[in-house]
This record gives sequence, C-alpha cells and structure tokens, in this order.
Amino acid sequence: MRHAVVRSVLCGLALGLLGVGCATPPLDQARRQFYGGELAAADTSLASIPEDKDLVLYLMERGMVRHLRHDYDGSAHDWLQAAKAEEKLETHSVSKAGASLVVNDNVLAFRGYPYERALLRIFNARNYLARGLWDDAAVEALNALRVLENLDGFPDDPYSRYMVGLCLELSGDAGGAEFQYRMAAQLDPTLGLNPATGRFGSPTGAAAASPAAILGPPCELVCLVDIDGMAWAPTADYAEIVCDGRVLGVSRTLGHVEQLKWESDQRTAARRTAKTVARVAVKGALAVVAEKQDSGLGMLAAMLLFGLEAPDTRRWQTLPSRLAVARVPCPANLVSFDVLFKNGMGTTLKEVRGMRPMARKDRLSFAFCRDTP
Repeated sequence: MRHAVVRSVLCGLALGLLGVGCATPPLDQARRQFYGGELAAADTSLASIPEDKDLVLYLMERGMVRHLRHDYDGSAHDWLQAAKAEEKLETHSVSKAGASLVVNDNVLAFRGYPYERALLRIFNARNYLARGLWDDAAVEALNALRVLENLDGFPDDPYSRYMVGLCLELSGDAGGAEFQYRMAAQLDPTLGLNPATGRFGSPTGAAAASPAAILGPPCELVCLVDIDGMAWAPTADYAEIVCDGRVLGVSRTLGHVEQLKWESDQRTAARRTAKTVARVAVKGALAVVAEKQDSGLGMLAAMLLFGLEAPDTRRWQTLPSRLAVARVPCPANLVSFDVLFKNGMGTTLKEVRGMRPMARKDRLSFAFCRDTP
C-alpha cells in the first residue's frame, strides 16, 4: 500500500517535471512576434489567456502589445486586470508555498518584482495620457506611488517617480508633482532635473538643443522615449527630437530595466538561497523515505525531485530596456516632429518620421515613441 502511495506521488512529480518551468509556447511565440514587429500576430497569439499561475504575466505582455498597437482600451483592460489579480496574490497561499518546497518557485503565481508592479501602473497611465484623460492617469500614478512607498528594500525608480510627477502635474496637483520630481532628482542627480518645472538641464554625452529651439515659443512637448537593447543590433543611447529641420532637444534616460532587475535579484538572493537549501533538504528526506521502501523508487524519486530544481526566471519581457523622457520647447502650433535614435557618437540608428502629438493640455503636448518594434 505504501509503495502505491509513493508511486502515486512520483507520478505526480513526473507530470510536474514535464509541466513546471518549461516554456509556454503562446507566450514565447508572442514575444518573438513582438520584437519582430508583428504586433497583430502577437495579439492573436495571446488571444486566449489561461487562468493559471502566469495570469498576471500574460496580461502584462498582452497589454504591452495592445499599448503599442494604440488599442488603449484593450491595453488598459489587460493591465487593470493584471493589477487586480496581483493584489489578490498578496494574500499568501500556504498550499502553493508548500508545493514550492518540493518542486520549485515556478509553481507560485507570478506577481513580478516591485519595479514591474509600479511600471504596470505607470504604463497604464500612459494609456490615459495618450487620450488626454488626465485625471484617470493621475489615479494610476497614485496606484504606482503606493508601490513605490512600500518597496521593502527593493530599488526605487527615477522614471516611475518622474511619471507620477508628470501625471500629477497634468491633473493640476503642482505640489505633488514637484515632490515626485524632487524624488526623481535625488535618485539620479545627473539628470539636472528642476523639481519646480519637471524640465532637464543641459545633457551630457549628447548634443544639446539648439539656441533657436531654446528661444522658441513657451510651449513644451513631452515625448516618452522607450529604447530597446538588442544583442544583435546596436542600441541607441538617446533620441533627438527634430521639427522642421530644427533640433528641439534630446531625451534623458531615467530608467534602466536590466539594472532594476539586477538590483531586485540581489535583494532576493539571500532569501532565495535559504529557500533552495531548505528545498534540497526536503527533497533529500523524501528520496530517503522512498529508498527505504524500494531502492528503485529511491533512485527514481531522487532523479525526479532534483530534476525539478529550477530557478524562477519569469519576467515582464516586453518592457523596453531604457525608459527615457524628452521634455523640450516646441512651436505653439506643433503638427508633427521626427524622433532620431542615436548612439553616444551621435550616429543615427533609427528614424521615426512624422510623429504627431497624441494629446494636448494648455501649452503642453504629449506623445510616446519606441525604437522597436
């Protein structure tokens, strides 16, 4: 009887070995399509999202696809659902935690690191900014702020702080905006960020705005510039904003996603190591029990148990590598502008021509642009 129970457990583990930690074909395919510029195909690949432990991750990825397809309603729906599902996961699941000690952390529902949860809200705020829904954007910014105020040792993010400030500024909360701009400036003093205005000083390592642009009309363009780092292609360092052949200014990088990921990994390293040690001990004990009942089962148990040992590497992969902001003076009647993605030597790597402001408020125009897809 006991042999039958052990065999039943091992059969379950065998199924786990086949299913836990392996690639999810629809998600992997959608990511390849996303970076290949096939946004419609990526959306189709994620048309059906499983209600499982990776629900939040699927919704994060599909929301980004729809965001760049200008399907702001669909993107907002996905990201709001992801945020709602993540909040439910704050209640610790004892059963899943126990399973993770026998299998691995991939059995746990994905919540994302704090920087991912903050950016989930920030990117959704962009959905509202693109439609001129300033108050809705401010609500999402305040949701992001709740994450940023409870980081528990995880890294803070100048980009998220800046975006909270921008959303508050556009909703009429000048005091709240200035406070968040000041937080961003303290996190990265090299930005030369003026908390009172949300504007940047002269950049270093890139061409500054021309005197003609600086002396132009007292109107502003805020263009959020997303830059992707690709192993097989040169990566841009900044973007130059050009209107009618005149350089209005350049972008400033406020966030490095890989750096946030690395710092978050370091924050969890000790906890992860301790849990791995405990898990190995539990697996060893289970293998010994099986060995005492049947030597063949003992060997099989050890093979299955330790074959399931795998790190949790799930991340929100369609986030851009660098998060930048260009806040530059522009003509009052700005109709269109070009974005030139450049490396540190000033060489243009990619051009996006004929961009138009998505929304306007008073003397400020808003837009966003990504160098790929």
